[in-house]
Parts: sequence; structure tokens; C-alpha cells
Amino acid sequence: MSDEASVERVVGKEGEAVREPIHTRAVSWGMLAIFVVGSSAFLVLVLALEQTATLSALLGRSDIPQNAFFFATQLLVVVGGLLFSVARLRPSDVGLVRCKLLQGVVTTILVWIVIQVTTVISEYVTADGPSLARSWQSGRAASTLVWFLVMLLGAGLFEEIVNRGFLYPQMYLKFRGSHIVRIAAALLVSQCLFAVAHIPAHILVRHMPARQIAMTVIAQGFAGVMLALLYLRTRNLWIGMGVHALVNAPTALFTARMPAETFLMLLVIAWPWLVRNPRQRGFASVEAVPRE
Repeated sequence: MSDEASVERVVGKEGEAVREPIHTRAVSWGMLAIFVVGSSAFLVLVLALEQTATLSALLGRSDIPQNAFFFATQLLVVVGGLLFSVARLRPSDVGLVRCKLLQGVVTTILVWIVIQVTTVISEYVTADGPSLARSWQSGRAASTLVWFLVMLLGAGLFEEIVNRGFLYPQMYLKFRGSHIVRIAAALLVSQCLFAVAHIPAHILVRHMPARQIAMTVIAQGFAGVMLALLYLRTRNLWIGMGVHALVNAPTALFTARMPAETFLMLLVIAWPWLVRNPRQRGFASVEAVPRE
């Protein structure tokens, strides 16, 4: 099935338009277990390698090369190796639908603009006016743009493919019950895995105490749920990647008091009315397509 065919208009028995589902090819429980264990082991391995004297000296102390190396290896081995080679999935099976890329780029840009405009307005109302964020001050702009690209092509691409494009749809297909029950169960399992996957980095790289790890993991789990709901609302993983990068990277021009996650929640709520598409007013179901 082509990218375009996977999102073509579906018509109900009486001729009415039905809600647009997400399409993927199902994998077995065994493949899911191999993926979770294999990707977790490789994640810890890469983090441990980054702490060695040789690789640490090569990458330097900057977060940019360290994150670029980490996510490049994860994309190559976990996505390219496990998902595309071992599980024999296609890009469209994990949400990378070509015909939706333009909408993802445009929506990300518009979300960024809205964040800047609302920040300026709120700062004029509650303070003396906006102040330029440190990340955009003299000598920092280039580094900020590079960091955004790393978050977009690294964290955004990898984590959205794995957690929202692969794990959530596969869990939805495995559970039984009503649409709402399957959404809740799939969200709980997939996004708990997403949050827990950050623990090795919190221990090996950030050296967080236990209490801080617990609070951070809870926050990351909540962010994962919101990003998953955004995907279910928009049926477009490119949007989640863009918003994910905006949340991770200091892209705001002005110092903002409202966290970026607030804009994410508002986007999830307002999406159907923004696009005026009745097929996207609910949260998408997941439908398995046959393997060729």
C-alpha cells in the first residue's frame, strides 16, 4: 500500500466519511520483545561508550556532538536495523508518510510563530515587555540553530518513530476491547517505555539523584502521552517531530513564562477546529494492513 493509499478517503456504508485511521503492518509479540530488549541494551551500550575516555575526548564536552552521535547510532541500528531490516517494516508503517511531510513542516513553523506572538503579548500584559532569550543573543544564534537541527533530526525523528510511530500502534493492535480501552492501554505501556528509556541517561550522563530521576521520568511520561495524543489527533507524525524539537530546543526568541508543553496541550485540543476536518475530531484508531 502506498503512502497516498494509506490516507485516502474512507467511506462508510451509508456514504458518510468516517474517521481517518492510522495504518501499519503488525509485528508479533516476539518481535516486540526482541525490539524492546535489543533497543534497551544498545541504548545502554552507546551511553557507556560515550563515557569512555577515547570517545569522550573525541566528542568533547558540548551536548551537540554527544547527542548527534547518540541519535545517529540509534537511528542506524534501532530503526534501520531492527525496524526496517529485522521486522521488515516500511517507513509508512512507522508514520513516515511522504504526502504529509509538507503539512508537518508548515504546522511546526506556525506553532513556533504562535509561541513567539503569545509570548510577546503576555510579556507586555504582565511585565515591561519581552526580553531577548539568551539563546539568541550575540554569538549564540548559530549554536541554537544547530541544537534545534540535532533535536529535530535526532531526538524528534528517533523518539517519535520508535515510541509514537511504532510502539503505540503495535500495542493498540495487541490489546482487545473498545477503542477507548485500547487507546488507554497502548498509551500507558508505550509511553511508560518511552519515559523509562531515559533512566540510563539520567544515571550515567546526568548523575541525577533518585528523587530527581523519579520526577523527571514522570514529566517525560506525561510529555510522551501528549505527543502520542497529538499524533492520534493529527494522523501526522511529522508534526510530532517538529513540536518535539521545539519543546527540547531553546528556540523561543523571547524569554517565556509559559512552558512549551502548554502549547502542545492546546494544539492537541484545538487541532480539529484549526484544520476544519471532521475526520480528525476524534483520536485515530489503528488498522493493520496485510504484508505483501
